Amino acid sequence: MFEFSIENWGLVISVLIPLLVGLVTKVSASPAVKSLALIVANALNALAMQAIDDQGFVTETSFRAFVTGLVVSVAVYYG
Repeated sequence: MFEFSIENWGLVISVLIPLLVGLVTKVSASPAVKSLALIVANALNALAMQAIDDQGFVTETSFRAFVTGLVVSVAVYYG
């Protein structure tokens, strides 16, 4: 049976982050504010994943989760 790990949840949340950024920033925000919000939300997602998985905050895994989440979010946002 398929097991849904914390990394998979992180990717699902990364898909939803652009929707959240769009709702929070609305149309009136500049593209720079939207980009910054997307980056900050992905960083928080990566840190939350590491905290839930109890592996520490600043690790190679958290950096990899941040980069992967950011790539997924940007692809969904511009995609």
